[in-house]
Amino acid sequence: MQLQDITEARKLHDQLIPLGPIMLALTAATTIWQGVLADTDVRWNTFGQILDDRTLDEISDKTDPN
Repeated sequence: MQLQDITEARKLHDQLIPLGPIMLALTAATTIWQGVLADTDVRWNTFGQILDDRTLDEISDKTDPN
């Protein structure tokens, strides 16, 4: 979707914000995801993994003792 200017994009963004929690609640009703039973009630962790752009070094919990 491409909008004409930033003002139009902001208005559309503001109108779509309330749909986020509604859609997340609807996915909670889906117990099977990609043919496997889901172990969570919402897909937030999946969305977070999709949008996470950190490197493996940044994700790991290992700390450098030096």
